[in-house]
This record gives sequence, C-alpha cells and structure tokens, in this order.
Amino acid sequence: MAHRKLVSLIVACFIVLFAATASAEDKAGPLEVGGKLGFGVSFGDLAGVSFVFSPEIGYALDGENAYLIFDPEIQAPAGDGAFFTIPATFQYDIELPVDGLYIYPRGSLGVSVFSGGGNPFFTVTPACGIKYQVLKQLHVGGEPIRFPIHVTDGAVFAQYEFLVSVGADLDP
Repeated sequence: MAHRKLVSLIVACFIVLFAATASAEDKAGPLEVGGKLGFGVSFGDLAGVSFVFSPEIGYALDGENAYLIFDPEIQAPAGDGAFFTIPATFQYDIELPVDGLYIYPRGSLGVSVFSGGGNPFFTVTPACGIKYQVLKQLHVGGEPIRFPIHVTDGAVFAQYEFLVSVGADLDP
C-alpha cells in the first residue's frame, strides 16, 4: 500500500515537472548575492569532517544564466586551524520544466591555504546543484554533488561537500 502512494507521488511530481516551463524572467536581474552553508568530508591523510561556509557574489555574463562567481570558502575542521579557498567559479543555470526551478553545473579553480601553515594548494572543484526561485529576488537551493580536489607538492587529497544555499537576484 505504501509503495502505491509513493508511485502516485512520483507520477504527480512528473506531471508537475512537465506542466510548466521556467524562464530567465524568473530572476530579478543578472547580479547574484548569497551564501552556502554545509559540511565537508575529507579523505586520505587529512580525513575528517568540517563545517563549510561560502559567501558568494556573481554576475550573469549573458544577462540570464552564465555566471562568473567569486565565492571564497572557509572550512573549520574538527581540530585546530581553518582552511581558506579563494576560487573563480563558472556556473550555468539550466532551466527545468517547472517554473523557477534550475539545475546548474559549476566548476571552480582557485588557491587554498591552511591557517596552521604549509604550502598553498591548487584547488579544482566540480559541482552540480539545484535552485528554486521562490521570488524574482530570492532563491534557495543546494549542492548535493561537490568534490573539491586539492593539489600541492605532489600530494593530492579530495573532499565531498554538501551545501545548502540562499541568495538574492538583483538588477543593479
């Protein structure tokens, strides 16, 4: 019985997904300001869990969906010190058939440093997220797929991060 309700819910979601179309008109303007909050899990020599915070500001280069973003990231692992990343990010919002719903692939290149010392890291971060325009000026979302890869002095380590976000879309 419970699986029938689940199937009905999934079918209803697909009907809603394909009943409407989103457009760039869902956004108030090309300027995006917001922040992300979540956790990261490191693998390898630096294994552990950390708190992650990332404020961001971006501008849609095409006026609608192709964003160049500055989104510094601060990670506070369970221990001493903090990890800071200064990246440049490209994100492309792909409109889904639900009004105001977008999925986005994004990629970042940057430099990371650990407050406890050591050499800087070159960081590459592929990610994929989803966001929903609650209002023309407000969106909420999350990045369930985010894998920062850090390289320094022949050493490589990776992370998985899960972040939720809130932001504003503005017309400057």
